[in-house]
Amino acid sequence: MAELAANKADRINIEWTSNAINYLVSFLKTINKPFLVEDVRNYSITYGLEPPPDGRAWGHVIKLAQKNNLVETCGFRAANSSNGSPKVLWKKKEF
Repeated sequence: MAELAANKADRINIEWTSNAINYLVSFLKTINKPFLVEDVRNYSITYGLEPPPDGRAWGHVIKLAQKNNLVETCGFRAANSSNGSPKVLWKKKEF
């Protein structure tokens, strides 16, 4: 579903996914602690990325980042965007 949501975002806003990845990379340069996808999303919106029509598109973005060895999971934390439900906690990979 995340990939379908990202494809829809790309149809509506050309290259949304690649732009979101660029914002994720910028975000990673600013943080040295574990984070939630909602933190990346808030950062990106603050700095000018238009939100996708379906927020699940961010799931595809973070999975692409994981596949490209930019981030890795490191646990779970309650997310404000999900009424306190636990969400995957991420950290940037150290090289």
